Amino acid sequence: MGPDADDLVDLARRLMPAAVALSGPGPDAQDLVHDVITALLPRWDRLQGSRIAYARRALANTHIDRIRRRRTATAFESAQPPDPPEQLDPDGGQRVDVERALAALGERDRAVVVLRYLLDWSIDDTARAMGIPAGSVRRISSESLARLRADLALLDGEGGS
Repeated sequence: MGPDADDLVDLARRLMPAAVALSGPGPDAQDLVHDVITALLPRWDRLQGSRIAYARRALANTHIDRIRRRRTATAFESAQPPDPPEQLDPDGGQRVDVERALAALGERDRAVVVLRYLLDWSIDDTARAMGIPAGSVRRISSESLARLRADLALLDGEGGS
């Protein structure tokens, strides 16, 4: 038996933070979640205990496929990350600061950081999924985390958002 509406809403709610971290806030994240849920529906009954893990993996893979397609289709186009939301959150603006700092990273760098640290993938899994060497994942992780720390320190020095 397929999912009911509550199951789908719950799954979308649980996937959205990772989708926003991967593709930035807005319609790209919503489209990413929609595509993953649509792909998951035919397999719903077979995935009983592992739906969330499967969906998160599919989310990352779908995002990586989009990056590859976009890179192949428009090799010279420079995609700008969307503007971060200007809303306050319960963390006193810290979430907005982190989202802004993540959005400042390039697509590949942001994908590595999200896969490694938000979705807790291993270096080898991240490298395989992105089609890059494990050493590149280590380097990108290190450089991106240093940039995030510096960006967040600057934002903190300015009084946050």
